[in-house]
Amino acid sequence: MQLRAIVCIVFFVIAYIALIPGLMSTLFTAKASMFGFTIVDMQKSTIGTIRLLYGEGRYTPAAIIFIFSVIMPFVKLAALIFHCVSTRRGAPPAEQHASLISGLQAISKWATVDIFAAAMLVAFLRTVQIVEVDLHEGFFCFLAYCIFSVAGALLLELPEKVNASTSQAHQMGGRAVLSASAFSTLLLLYFGVLLEWPCLKFTSSALMINKEMSIYAIILQLWTTHSPAAALTISVLVVILPALDLLIMCALLLGYLPRSSIAARWVRDFSMLDVFALSAFVVALATSGFHNAFQMTLLETGKLLCGFAPFITIRTLGDSMLLSGDQTTKQHCKV
Repeated sequence: MQLRAIVCIVFFVIAYIALIPGLMSTLFTAKASMFGFTIVDMQKSTIGTIRLLYGEGRYTPAAIIFIFSVIMPFVKLAALIFHCVSTRRGAPPAEQHASLISGLQAISKWATVDIFAAAMLVAFLRTVQIVEVDLHEGFFCFLAYCIFSVAGALLLELPEKVNASTSQAHQMGGRAVLSASAFSTLLLLYFGVLLEWPCLKFTSSALMINKEMSIYAIILQLWTTHSPAAALTISVLVVILPALDLLIMCALLLGYLPRSSIAARWVRDFSMLDVFALSAFVVALATSGFHNAFQMTLLETGKLLCGFAPFITIRTLGDSMLLSGDQTTKQHCKV
């Protein structure tokens, strides 16, 4: 058995060992009291959050979390078992297997919706001095599932034997270079605005808070309040890798990198700004379901973020389909 296959199996075993406690264990707790009266007392797991939101009539956020954080991991597991059984029986990894692998890679990152939503809510609550809020084992177990699951799916990729049509960088004319550079520069500037301007506003009459935060402010709040894992997760997956992905996209447009670059695909699939945007939407809909004194509002920048997210998602799916097509074409040529 190849080293790549062994590492892939180990990653998936770790991911699914971490999944069950990630779903069932406590994600975060929040407690606040004033003059001897308890104002806030929350203890939420992923499954508990879904039940609470459903019971409170918040069907849309409950459905989103249920689909992406509960259903999708087990659909992925079923697809993995199907792929392993089919391959073991000697079925060639032709069109259906190339498409299956591309699909697994495309959906893997979306399980992190609940992780980002919990981190955002914790960051806002930690701006209130009387609130004691902590991330617990459920958060870290589910985060481990997400990271190892995405990495395992990427390791499922069939060995690339890049043909001339996909591996050779092509030179572009001066006008095309200028257009690609201008487009990428505008995207980076837009991305910078999304990071710096407030995207969410949290209000609570009970806690006497009216706070707006940007993605950068959320990261800083988590870092300075002793949640380095959550801060680093958002920094890397939502800021650094998406920015790097935009630069790589520019290099691809200019022909400096092959479309099938392995590094580009790892960066693309670990870039989760679009998942973060969905999480912000979920938090805005779900927060009042946690406590009737809480209200989260999606600001104009947050709406822009949600508008930017489909562009990233469509591009990711498009790249996966193109790579799947390349794999199939190579296999047919080989035959």
